[in-house]
Amino acid sequence: TTMSVITAGLVPALIFYVTIDRDLGAEVVGFVLSAFAIGSLAGSVLAARLALKSTGPVMLGGAVVVGATIYLTVGAPEPVLIAMALGAGAVNANILVAYISLRTMLSPDALLGRVGATARTLSVGLMPVGSLVVGIALDAVGGDTTLAAMGALLVAAGAGFALLPAVRRARLA
Repeated sequence: TTMSVITAGLVPALIFYVTIDRDLGAEVVGFVLSAFAIGSLAGSVLAARLALKSTGPVMLGGAVVVGATIYLTVGAPEPVLIAMALGAGAVNANILVAYISLRTMLSPDALLGRVGATARTLSVGLMPVGSLVVGIALDAVGGDTTLAAMGALLVAAGAGFALLPAVRRARLA
């Protein structure tokens, strides 16, 4: 939920940053978003080997890596921006597979649907709050500062949740 809220406005912030702050063309936005999608596909293939074995570290480290990647996009040259989007997509897919697998495993069978629905309601239901904050931030401070703040918040969230031993040690098997 924390990651969903923080990254809710990522696409508009990225589009604003690339087209307004950096004055790059729409084709760069297309390349960056396409790279993220390709990375997500590749990451989902790798998730069976990585995310399912060390769930906690994948979720925590993944949040830090995605956050650092978003933070470092500010000022990055176009090829680096595209490469970072590819990597962030791959890592994000692993985070999602790890999280959903862990949530499913920890839920009693009789409550599986309710737990899943509640988790989705919280994460998706709170995303408009994140989008609102991003919209206000884009208007107030611009895309570069907004992206940097998003990245820093993700790193802080990953580091903060790493303080919980149960999350650090989370495994599926």
